[in-house]
Amino acid sequence: MKKILIYLSSDGWKNTITLIIKSIIKRLYYQTTTNFYIWEKKNEMFENHQVINNLSIKEIRLDEIESLDFPRLKLLTYKKWMNDGGHVYVSFLNEKPVGFAWTHLNSYHIHGVGTFKLYKNEYWSGPTFVLNSLRGLGINKAQLAFQFNHLPNNSIVFTSINENNAPSIRSYAKYGYKLIGFHKINILFGKRKHQIEGDIIKERLLLS
Repeated sequence: MKKILIYLSSDGWKNTITLIIKSIIKRLYYQTTTNFYIWEKKNEMFENHQVINNLSIKEIRLDEIESLDFPRLKLLTYKKWMNDGGHVYVSFLNEKPVGFAWTHLNSYHIHGVGTFKLYKNEYWSGPTFVLNSLRGLGINKAQLAFQFNHLPNNSIVFTSINENNAPSIRSYAKYGYKLIGFHKINILFGKRKHQIEGDIIKERLLLS
């Protein structure tokens, strides 16, 4: 119930109801496709445009997360991620947290899919989040610019996006992310069937 209340306040009632319905249906039948993308950061720096007044973005430490009033962020396994070397950048509007973007090293576990292995000088971007009431204002674009500017030059960055998440796909495409393949899963009465396309994905992805 607590998790549902958090989703209601951060994602809105429509998205929360959709999530609940999908969770129920998934017990019987479920099909989804996750696209994988790659990008190489060279020597570029991205302008962090002031997309909305009184918006600020900063990297925060584990102890700062603990004291932060941001339930949506705390739904994640943030302690493990931080202890594994992850970084989180939080957007504040009038000093209130409204969004976040994560960077991971070594590996990243994609919920419902599996664990993607990362090598030296490789990073994972995501998950990202913006409060439902503030989406469409360019906050996520600003978060990504801030995140990417903190990555070393000549680094390789991966991410995955559900094929139906058009806004996120557009956000990453603007920075030059290229599609390298996908993972598709069908679940029928508990029986799983996986389909993977893309050599890098086949090599790196350890299925759940």
